[in-house]
Amino acid sequence: MKAEQPSVSLERIKAAIAHRDIDFILTAFFSGRPPKLNEAFRLESECWDFKSGCPGHGEQAAWAGIAADVLAFYNTHGGILFFGIANNAYSFCGTKTAFDSKLFNDKIRRYCGDKFFVHYCKPFLEASGR
Repeated sequence: MKAEQPSVSLERIKAAIAHRDIDFILTAFFSGRPPKLNEAFRLESECWDFKSGCPGHGEQAAWAGIAADVLAFYNTHGGILFFGIANNAYSFCGTKTAFDSKLFNDKIRRYCGDKFFVHYCKPFLEASGR
């Protein structure tokens, strides 16, 4: 069964990514608590990707893959990586990796250089830290 197309236009998503409009992106993609991915976004595109978890501090091979995704988004004028969304079921699973923008950028800088800065936010942080 093919997932339905997003009710929000791809151009609007691209504009939200370019303007770092996290509130719009979260409202378009998710509903409820714990967050549930809206049906229309149960797919990956050139503008977004889902990862079940953010790599830990010592997982260099995984960071190379994250850096490759970041560079691909950079080459297509922006994108968003969602951590804590199971790739196969498109459901919220959370991630326990303790990161912020600086630590995230320090990890990918080894592969991407320091030409740009990735914003990293944790909008669905639970009391458990997940």
